[in-house]
Amino acid sequence: MSSPLISIVIPTYNGENFIREALESCLDQSYSNLEILVVDDGSKDHTPEIVKKYEKKDSRVRLIVHDKNKGVAAARNTGIKASKGTYLQFLDQDDLFFPNKTEIMLKQMTPEVDLLYCEVFCWYLMMDAIIPNHYGDLPNRKTALKEMFGKSFGTPLSWMIKKEIVKKIGFFDEELRGSDDWEFLFRVLRLCNYKRCDSYLAFYRIHSTNQTLLTEEQYKNSDKACLKAVSNTPPEELFDEDFASGYEFLADRIQTQYESMNKENWLYLYLPYKTLLEIYQKAYKLSYDNHQKERISEKIKKTQDHK
Repeated sequence: MSSPLISIVIPTYNGENFIREALESCLDQSYSNLEILVVDDGSKDHTPEIVKKYEKKDSRVRLIVHDKNKGVAAARNTGIKASKGTYLQFLDQDDLFFPNKTEIMLKQMTPEVDLLYCEVFCWYLMMDAIIPNHYGDLPNRKTALKEMFGKSFGTPLSWMIKKEIVKKIGFFDEELRGSDDWEFLFRVLRLCNYKRCDSYLAFYRIHSTNQTLLTEEQYKNSDKACLKAVSNTPPEELFDEDFASGYEFLADRIQTQYESMNKENWLYLYLPYKTLLEIYQKAYKLSYDNHQKERISEKIKKTQDHK
C-alpha cells in the first residue's frame, strides 16, 4: 500500500494559548508521513517562538511567517502553495484532530474522490460541553447554493482534499474574511467529486476569543460570498426549477435570515443591500410570468427604499 505525503496546513494568529495542543494532535497521528505547515499570520504574541521549538524537535513541522496580518484565507493559501503533499488537511489553531483522523480518511480517499469530509464534535469550552455536529450529506450540484445558504456543510477542519483540485477550482478567496471556506466549498460542489466519511474525527472548539462567534463584519462577508457564488455560476447550475424562482428564493432567504437576527434595518444599511438588490434584479430579468415580475418588482422597490 502506498503512503502518500499528507500536508496539514495550520493558519494561526495570536494563538499561543492553543497552538501547542493543535500541533500535538497532528504529531500524534497514527499515520506518520506528514508535513505540518504552520502559517503565522503576523502574530503579536509568542506563537512563532512556540512553533519554532516544535520545528527543532520534529522535521515534519515547518513555520512560515507573514510580515503582517492578511487573514485566514491568505494564510491557508500560503500553506497550500508551500505544501508538497498529495492531499491537504486544514486545522485551525484552536481545533484538534483525533489521532486516527488522517489514517481513516486516507483509506477512504479512492481515486474518484476529490474531497472527503468527516463528522466533528463541537466543544464549547465556556461550558465544557461536547456536542456531536452532524453535517450529513452535502447537497447535490444542481441545488448546491440553494441548499447551502444559511447552513454549514463542514468546515476545513473536516476535509481531506486532493491538492491538484485547488489548481482546478482556485485558492481561498482572500477578499472574504469569515466565509472564504463556504465559498471555496461551493466551488468544490460545482466542479468536483465529494464523499462523506461517517466517523467523528475532530474537535471544533468554540470559545470567547475565536472567530466562530460571528461579528457584523463576518455576516457582511457571508453575503459577499453568496453574491460571488451567484454571480459566477450559470443559473442552470444552481436550480432544478425555473431560474427566476430560484433567485427570488435566495433573496428571500437573505432577507429572512437577517430579520431573524433582530438587527433592525441591518440588512439594508450595509452590504446585504447590494446582495439582495442584485439577486432580485436577476430574478426579475429571468422571469416570464407577469404576476411574478410584479411581485419581484415590489420587493426591488422595498429594497431600494431602504437603501
